Amino acid sequence: MENKCTKCELWKTSLTINGLYSCNCLKGTGNPNADLLILSEGIGDEEVKQGKPFVGPSGLLLRRYTQSVGISEENTYFTNLVRCKTPENRPPTPKEIEACKEYLEREITRVNPKVIITLGNTVTSFFNIMGGITTIRGTIHKEVTHGCIILPTYHPRYVMNFTNEAKQKRLFIQDLSKGLQISKEGLKKPEPVKYFIASSVEQV
Repeated sequence: MENKCTKCELWKTSLTINGLYSCNCLKGTGNPNADLLILSEGIGDEEVKQGKPFVGPSGLLLRRYTQSVGISEENTYFTNLVRCKTPENRPPTPKEIEACKEYLEREITRVNPKVIITLGNTVTSFFNIMGGITTIRGTIHKEVTHGCIILPTYHPRYVMNFTNEAKQKRLFIQDLSKGLQISKEGLKKPEPVKYFIASSVEQV
């Protein structure tokens, strides 16, 4: 097993139930050669307890909705911006994101996806895409460094606040389906695309 990461203070509270550090065992999951990558913010209590990614309430909701549109671990890679649990599940700090940056960059380079669906404001701003998620969700952005499309959408934790009939859940499912379609077929019709180069997380 790799040595535990001590680049920030989160490793001190990231020990899982099986004695491993979450920064080592909670890496991405799914197809390592997928055209679609779904990027979430970080892990929660259940992930730490079980030593598995995407098994908490938000992760299970994400899996349910991704499966409903045909997204699975066979055709998609799932990973997190930050590998260790933050205290009380607060958003990670810029320093904590910077500490994990090399791991994410390594994964994106290895997977080489055509599309990255970013879940929530924190993850989307990592790519220097600014604006409230309710405004920018579903929009198309071209990330020059990795040559892929970024498609922001809501974080599942936000979607959980609404009923099944709510517009937010419908839009969330719509964005997931859109990301999968673009990863398979590319952009079929002209759509506003913003080009940018991912910058340092210090600007987040």
